[in-house]
Amino acid sequence: MPDSESFAFLVSLTAALFVGGMPVLAGATYLVATGTLSILTLFIISVATTLIWDTAWYFLGRLMPLEKIRAFPILKGAGRLWDKALHLYGKQQYLVLFASRFAYGTNNVVVIVSGMHRMGYPAFISISFASITIWFFVLIFLSRYFHHYIGTESYPFSLAIAVVCLIAAAMAARYGIKRIIDRYLLS
Repeated sequence: MPDSESFAFLVSLTAALFVGGMPVLAGATYLVATGTLSILTLFIISVATTLIWDTAWYFLGRLMPLEKIRAFPILKGAGRLWDKALHLYGKQQYLVLFASRFAYGTNNVVVIVSGMHRMGYPAFISISFASITIWFFVLIFLSRYFHHYIGTESYPFSLAIAVVCLIAAAMAARYGIKRIIDRYLLS
């Protein structure tokens, strides 16, 4: 690829990760498995986009009152989760933050609660970095596994199947972990 095309691709990938998050990362890891994209490049982009979003949510929690945050349309459906996160958070803040990173639908709420409870930013960002690193390498492992067993005879077909499988695996894992957290940590 020429340099301008490579740059445009990286900018597009970064924008897609900002908007799409985990499903985009799952698809992009398959590009790493096929050798189309460098693992280091994707790792840097995914960590940077995650840390930027997490920092924004964290400082939102530090700067805005809970009532205003709860009114955000994107966070309105998490009423019960807010109450449970606020209750549990004081007891086991680091564990709750780390576990929320792997549970579908809990991440943003717990990150905001981290800011509200004034968790130290270095601890917060370290936990955030550790969790995205773990997710990243789990997805790399899965994408290499799918690539190995799907093959490359028809690249567009194998890419489509792998992306669907990776998204399904990531969402199933996050849902399963959320169920465990709901049952054992939040009950």
